[in-house]
Amino acid sequence: MRSLRAVLLVTVLALAWVGVLAGPAQAHALLERSYPAAGASLSRTPHAMLLYFTEAPEPGLSTISLLDSSGQIVPGVGTPAAVPGDAQELRATLPTLTDGVYSVNWRTVSKVDGHVSGGSFAFGIGIQPPSASAGTRAANGSLSTGSTPAPAAVAGLWLLYCGLALLAAAGATGVLVFGWRLPGQAREVIAAGWLSAAAGILTMILSEHAAAGAPFGELFRAATGRSLLAQAAAVAVCGVAAFYAARRPAGPRLAVLGAAAAGALFVYAQAGHAETRSPVRLLNVTDQWLHMVAAGVWAGGLVWLLLGLRGLDGPARASAVRRFSQLAFAAVAVIAVTGVLRAVPEVGSLGALTSTSFGVALIVKTSLFLALTGIAWRNRYRLAPRIARSAPTAPGRLSAAMGGAVADSPAPGEAGAKGRVAGAGAPAPGSAGAGTIGSLQRSVRSEVALAAIVLLVAAVLSGLPPASSVEAAGQTTASPSVIATGSDFATTARVRLTASPGTVGPNRFQVQVLRYDANSPLPARSVRLEFSLPSNPNVASSLSLARSAGGTWTGQGTNLSIDGQWDIDVVVQEAATAVDVPLRLRTRLPPEQITVSGQPGQPTLYTIQLAHGRSLQMYLQQIDPGHGVVHFTFFQTPEREASITSARATAITPGGAEQPLKLIRFGKGHLAANVKLIPGRWTFRIGAVPAGGPPLSGYFSQPVRP
Repeated sequence: MRSLRAVLLVTVLALAWVGVLAGPAQAHALLERSYPAAGASLSRTPHAMLLYFTEAPEPGLSTISLLDSSGQIVPGVGTPAAVPGDAQELRATLPTLTDGVYSVNWRTVSKVDGHVSGGSFAFGIGIQPPSASAGTRAANGSLSTGSTPAPAAVAGLWLLYCGLALLAAAGATGVLVFGWRLPGQAREVIAAGWLSAAAGILTMILSEHAAAGAPFGELFRAATGRSLLAQAAAVAVCGVAAFYAARRPAGPRLAVLGAAAAGALFVYAQAGHAETRSPVRLLNVTDQWLHMVAAGVWAGGLVWLLLGLRGLDGPARASAVRRFSQLAFAAVAVIAVTGVLRAVPEVGSLGALTSTSFGVALIVKTSLFLALTGIAWRNRYRLAPRIARSAPTAPGRLSAAMGGAVADSPAPGEAGAKGRVAGAGAPAPGSAGAGTIGSLQRSVRSEVALAAIVLLVAAVLSGLPPASSVEAAGQTTASPSVIATGSDFATTARVRLTASPGTVGPNRFQVQVLRYDANSPLPARSVRLEFSLPSNPNVASSLSLARSAGGTWTGQGTNLSIDGQWDIDVVVQEAATAVDVPLRLRTRLPPEQITVSGQPGQPTLYTIQLAHGRSLQMYLQQIDPGHGVVHFTFFQTPEREASITSARATAITPGGAEQPLKLIRFGKGHLAANVKLIPGRWTFRIGAVPAGGPPLSGYFSQPVRP
């Protein structure tokens, strides 16, 4: 017992050392950032689109499509390809685009763990996308198609877990609990374990094929397919070891079977959440592997213990229960330590436990694990001592059902008929010992059922992106901005201007000036921004920028003082000459608390919650093709209209032009305007002055079909 405690202490300390060195891991290829960014407005079409993911995607299994404002696919988008020198970035060339709003639909397969994810975001050319927040949500994975694992993939992984757990536990319990023998029906259980693992890996391959939407040949040429083939090969090796052990479930064959199952779990661990880009990748994988092996030995060992209790009697039964209790105690300690070491980097923060699917699933798994340990505690400290006290003091042997090996140490020449007769020395029916045995059997059955559920939750957890991945993707795209790019007439310089947050009021401006024919900073002595508003020639201002690190120029100001489309000249002063780069930038509309509702045959209703309990309802009524009426109604309370003294409304056409609307009053808070419509996405805005209180404003965007 002391030696076991010493080994356990050394194991825990070693695992703690692994956890200290192991860095956080991310899994699932979630979109971290892009160019054009979600919600960005560019003055001209970029040459290519760049998508940067939280881990390396499979270029051959990735798709990127571009849709215009009418929902039609834009032809000419290039095939996704990995960016040289950065495996986490995909590049797709773009055709020349006209002014308008475009939606990007992306779908990829992680090169690390094979999970499928997807999403969408919007950007504008010459105009502002209607909803940058929606694009941001799509980009950071909250609308990702990979957020929910496929049922077939979960079922396959659960079958693989269960099968390998039985095989790994066959080796561990056969050697350490039953004295190099396995209980009766060992052949059937070993065969069932391997068949479960084989069915699991086959289901996983078929599920990945369906999710990737690629032929088997293309799938197996990708890293994801090669990983699945490696796992299938490991299961095949387990099949050979299982056949070898099933012929005579005793001796070194059991150790070979357990080692083969542990090896298969190691191959799987290399394809899981732990196998991500990290300087201590091997330590992450080792931690995950030890966690799965310990869980398999405990969960699968419960099945073997149930079988062993039927063929053991007297001291042999007590010895087996005692040994399994020690083995289970060590396994639980390893599970707890490795689980914590993996959970901390994968969750990232306490808030992510309840705000992400991964965190919620982890809470469920941990709760079930604690319930399991509660049952195990009762078995170890209540039932096991009673069984030991009720056992005869004479040395026991295994019954014939156990293959004839003695319980504590196999004696040469003792087998089969020389074993004790089943039931010899066992508690008489109705005695206290028999009652304890029955209670232990019922308790172990409960553990087996609960362990199967834990393995199912673990399978679901493996299919979910770790909370730290979701948070990393969300944090990168959380800050909205407006981007404009352009070059001078002589094509000597390329400029990229970023305004954050891009709304009316204070903004932070960042300018990157590069040589037109080379990706290197253009030497400049100063950079100045000249602002002008085409809709109001009297509005103009300038802002001088300061040099920052990396060849960028930054500054802050309130130059974007009016909502609309601005002309911005970037004046770059070189040593002897100056370069003037004209840009066009539309301010980003501020975020709204908006509710959208609609019924068949009725216009879509947009309700905006305003300050002081007021609200604004808006909708577009299409009378006939090319003609519509837009309605604005302000409410003081949900039942009473607000009194509006004056109002001004505008419409932004699909081409980005701003048109004033002539308002017609239908009530003290109800105004409307006729509008000539063309297909595409329209944005309608209104600003109003109520009879009392601050000014009110709101907007909504809606596509108009041909």
